[in-house]
Amino acid sequence: MPHLVVRHSSNLGKMVFKDYLLKSHHYLVKKLNTKISSCKSLVLKSDEYLISDGEADLAFIHIEVMLKSGRDLSLLQEVGNYLV
Repeated sequence: MPHLVVRHSSNLGKMVFKDYLLKSHHYLVKKLNTKISSCKSLVLKSDEYLISDGEADLAFIHIEVMLKSGRDLSLLQEVGNYLV
């Protein structure tokens, strides 16, 4: 059930996350003992956002990870550290 949602600001230009997502899926399969078919990811480009005082050169990438409950906290921290 691992799901990844990547959001990024549109001022980053054309971003390609496929390699990152595929690598992340394989990592999650290994670390969480799950099937690759259960991994799902989504990338969303945000055209409307505000960072700080609105300076045009500021950008963001936000990664949200959703996993089944009951995972050990140390495992969750390890997965989070790998994905960022």
